[in-house]
Amino acid sequence: MNVRSGDRRLPSKSIWILLLTSVMVVISAGGSWPAELAQAVIEPPFWENEVMLWNFAEVSQACLPYEDPLWLCAARQPAPAQHDGEEVQRDCRPLEVVKLSGPEALADIAADWERLDRLMRPRTPFSSVLWNSLWWKHYHKRGLLLEDEFLVLAVRATNGQLVAVAPLLRRFCPAIGPVRWRMIQFFGADASITELRGVVCAPDDQKMVLGALETHFRQAYREWDLLRWDGVLEGNDGQHHAGVLVGAPGRLPNYVVPLPASWAELHSQVTGNFRRNMRKQRESFEQDGHVYRFRAVAGSDVAGALETLFALHARRAQFDGMEVKHRDRFANRVNRQFLREYTLEMARRGSARLYELQIGGKTVASQLAFAMGGDLWLYTSGFDPQWRRYGIMTMLTVEVMQWAIASKYERVNLSCGHDRAKMRWRPAEMAHTYFLESAPSLRGRLAMQAYATVAASRRAAVRLRGWRPSRDTNRQA
Repeated sequence: MNVRSGDRRLPSKSIWILLLTSVMVVISAGGSWPAELAQAVIEPPFWENEVMLWNFAEVSQACLPYEDPLWLCAARQPAPAQHDGEEVQRDCRPLEVVKLSGPEALADIAADWERLDRLMRPRTPFSSVLWNSLWWKHYHKRGLLLEDEFLVLAVRATNGQLVAVAPLLRRFCPAIGPVRWRMIQFFGADASITELRGVVCAPDDQKMVLGALETHFRQAYREWDLLRWDGVLEGNDGQHHAGVLVGAPGRLPNYVVPLPASWAELHSQVTGNFRRNMRKQRESFEQDGHVYRFRAVAGSDVAGALETLFALHARRAQFDGMEVKHRDRFANRVNRQFLREYTLEMARRGSARLYELQIGGKTVASQLAFAMGGDLWLYTSGFDPQWRRYGIMTMLTVEVMQWAIASKYERVNLSCGHDRAKMRWRPAEMAHTYFLESAPSLRGRLAMQAYATVAASRRAAVRLRGWRPSRDTNRQA
């Protein structure tokens, strides 16, 4: 329905939504926008899951943010706590949210960031200063279609201590013009390279930190249209948000195997079917006269082994006989460059390993892993499909588990996403939630409607290409 104002007719909100969506469709029809947007804006897990969008009511005036752009957020801090021997000093005064000036400012907080990273549970490669600084270097957008603004926020106690880092960006789509999306999201908006992203802080502090950030964005609601939260521990999503929740929160599980003192003890803890399968596969392999060699590659040898992994990863993706279709994450040049630079630096620090099985002097299976204290994160893998019937990747994972126990690691992280292969190890589950908010404004609601339209189109295009992601898997290695 239109509303008259004098002799002029003002279009209703539905017309504005139609106009905005039409502009975006016209732009996408004239270039490569949908493919780039699929990686940069509507990346998994949002379009991999069926999200029921709500019908939104008007936001009441009482719920609108304050007009005054205050920086101090009224989040209370808990009493001092111990995290693995590191005492975090806190007081009961408000937290301060401060925007860093630019990428060069990351060096100024690197030491404090690394301290926070050591407090994270689970430990991941994705919360480190190195991962995030390299991510910005390789993935931030500077084009006519998409432009990213550096929006990393430091959350400090009033005594100056760094309590959390929120590695965020504000993405404009398109980069220029009168109609632009403004979406705030965490570093990691890539094609399944960053598995877990979000606020970097001690787990006990996350709820407090999220409250401070929500207050900050509520006060700055005119500066964004959509806001995506990631890596929120279950129970910390809160009751009130900076804007209006878009759909139901998604759930991203992470599976961790606590390591006992011996392989025999771990072997006794796995499922009975898994023990029988391991034995039968090994017997079949040996009866056919095969012998393998296991090796853990480190240091300067990592560079060559990483290229072998890329090749095996591609061969697995190209094989049509797999029960679960795996994409080649490293067919993309930027993805390869990023992972190569990160892995080589981690190898220089002694924190990257490539585990291989070799048959007849040829590598037939490879697993990349990153070490963080007592945690070993199994990141990505590849194998020669010709050895698939022997369960070659299972054999490699068994060797990695034995190596990790002998090397005195405390936990092996099987990465994010649910699948049967992980469940055979009877791992502990740590679940994180992710959700999208629209700003409590007309712009926010229009952006949400356009986002929903493009996301639905993207899901349809994916299905037409024949690739159907499982409903219970996210970002598989």
